[in-house]
Amino acid sequence: MIEFSPQVILSEIDNEMVLLDSKSGKYFGLNPTATRMVQELQKNKDPAAVASLLAQEYKVEVQRIRQDLDRLLQQLHDKGLVSLKP
Repeated sequence: MIEFSPQVILSEIDNEMVLLDSKSGKYFGLNPTATRMVQELQKNKDPAAVASLLAQEYKVEVQRIRQDLDRLLQQLHDKGLVSLKP
């Protein structure tokens, strides 16, 4: 499960997303695929379920999506934008 930090503001612009840390003023830009991942994570905080859905949507192996999703979540966690819970 993931949880977005309360100080994070999400804004979508032309199929891309920007996550702004309102405390530090730093932002993190997402490409369209990562934006789609975050959109689904906002609805369903279970990365495995999101990976399964997006694998069907993009017609790729679930393992590939899961690796990309895990990498994105780790980057967001390292920047303090999300917390990861078992």
